[in-house]
Amino acid sequence: MPACGRGSIWPIRTNRIWSGSGANSWRSPLDHGVLVVHGHTPVGAVEHHGNRLAIDTGAVFGRQLTAVEISDRGIAVLGPDGAVAVEVLP
Repeated sequence: MPACGRGSIWPIRTNRIWSGSGANSWRSPLDHGVLVVHGHTPVGAVEHHGNRLAIDTGAVFGRQLTAVEISDRGIAVLGPDGAVAVEVLP
């Protein structure tokens, strides 16, 4: 199975950025024109920054695995008690 990018099975435009600083940083407020959903750097809880959504909550380290729902109604974390809306951080 090919990875995302040229010849990919994914029918979306992709661009992989691996950087910890500058304009290409995942922390950058740069608007990519789409919602960027990412992991790899654990956060305490899902973080919605308007232009990006950090969903890695550290399951590999024994913390909770997080599932999210992205729909026309917004973004929610899914859990045993149902869906809880994720608000955009200031």
